Amino acid sequence: LNALDFKDLQDKVNRPINVLQNITFHRTLTDRFLDAFKEQVVQNALHEPSQVPELCIGCMAATSNVKLVKLCVSDNSVGDDPCTRCDCRPMWCIDCMAKWFASRQDQAHPETWLGSKCTCPMCRSRFCVLDVCQLRPFNTS
Repeated sequence: LNALDFKDLQDKVNRPINVLQNITFHRTLTDRFLDAFKEQVVQNALHEPSQVPELCIGCMAATSNVKLVKLCVSDNSVGDDPCTRCDCRPMWCIDCMAKWFASRQDQAHPETWLGSKCTCPMCRSRFCVLDVCQLRPFNTS
């Protein structure tokens, strides 16, 4: 059973669906990449937010919880454009940022995705996975 087909069915049914233990879902390449992206971001530095995070502008369901902060060491000897500083405030949840990143990669070469770069959805600054930082919980005191 394809995980995407199951998700579509789940979205259309108004009741919980119990899945038997012997049922296996084949995850898409993008689903597996999203997991790898999140695993890397968890290892990156945390960012201290200066204001209470708002809803993610991608899904408007989750609270924004990542910020692009240039932390990688750019290698200018490689023909690729280096990562640049992003001054945007945190506006995205990790799921939407991971989906954005995956959608901007060469679909014919998924083995390069984690090592590739992308542009900020707002300001178009270039970043890599190492530049995606989770937000520390906001301290209101």
